[in-house]
Amino acid sequence: MPRFGEAHKLLSPTHPDTEAPAAGADPDDGQVATWSAALKAWIAADPTGDGVSDHGLLTGLGDDDHPHYALADKSRPSPWVAAADLSARSLQDLGTRHHHHLEGLADDDHPHYALADKSRPDPWVAAADLAARSIADLGTRTHSLLTGKDADDHPQYAAIAQDEVISGNWRFNGWNAINFAPAAGSLLKVSMNKAGVAAGINVSETAPGGAGGVTAIYGFFFNNQPAGVTAPKVSGLNFAAMTTVGSGTVSELAACRVQAGQFASAATMTDIYAFLADTLYSFSGSPSSDRSHGLRIKNQGRSWVDTAFGLLIEPQSGAGANYDMWIGAAYGGTPNLRMDSGAPAANQTMMILNFGGTLYRLTRNAATGAVETAAV
Repeated sequence: MPRFGEAHKLLSPTHPDTEAPAAGADPDDGQVATWSAALKAWIAADPTGDGVSDHGLLTGLGDDDHPHYALADKSRPSPWVAAADLSARSLQDLGTRHHHHLEGLADDDHPHYALADKSRPDPWVAAADLAARSIADLGTRTHSLLTGKDADDHPQYAAIAQDEVISGNWRFNGWNAINFAPAAGSLLKVSMNKAGVAAGINVSETAPGGAGGVTAIYGFFFNNQPAGVTAPKVSGLNFAAMTTVGSGTVSELAACRVQAGQFASAATMTDIYAFLADTLYSFSGSPSSDRSHGLRIKNQGRSWVDTAFGLLIEPQSGAGANYDMWIGAAYGGTPNLRMDSGAPAANQTMMILNFGGTLYRLTRNAATGAVETAAV
């Protein structure tokens, strides 16, 4: 029912195109235009419950008095939201900024919130009990929201800069297997099943800060026997090459294969050793030993071995002088025994012996067949 002073104007029921004439005294606040049958005119009177209640009889219905509504000309909201796209739009796109204007606010649409009636989580977690509850109990699934992430709460994980007890089999890249303490007396077992060249342990050393700061580089260094331990045998390296091939041919079975040389290097090397038995090493103490061996070769024969070699040296092919063996002096001195490499000439051997500081070659007298010597 329109009131005086409001924006909408009441039209005469008999003349819809004209305003209803007012009659009588000026209206008070809250009075409405009322038809007086006696006066045959409109007068100001308090509302009695009768009057215009039809919204369509109001004027100004074409005015944009409701900015929260979308316009039929699709100018609001901008950009226009088609009905099919409503599910993907935000509240701002839909023309409202207020969450409380939405319907269904009482629905349980947020299962990640705890409920005010304490029915979720179940069982209910009081504030004092939060520290003892799991992520699921606390109603959150986001690890980053938790505190104490720097605590050592996961003993099943390896830590950084911390002593760890490691056991079981570890696999890397699907083919390297490391077994810590697989059997009594073994610390580390490495097995491979990779096609091509498989390296049980491949160590590459890079001189830190340049070669000038490094006095020695060891690919593998063994230097420890626990104090108080008495062992009948201590080996820095103990190689045992074995094969379990059921059939076929193994062309070479080597317990230790040593190969020295250079790779992409232009360095000048004085001496190259495939194997170097260095001087005995001792830090301190007063050890004693009955014997010391630079090289000892035990029996290499077995009943199933056709030919056994204690030592086999093949011919050498350097650019200068070549020796299969040099015994009794450093290079440059006079050896006690020298075996030159290569094919001997007629009636000669490649064996050179030291007689009183002079080297002689063993030869054969072609006429008598006697063994003789000739100074080298």
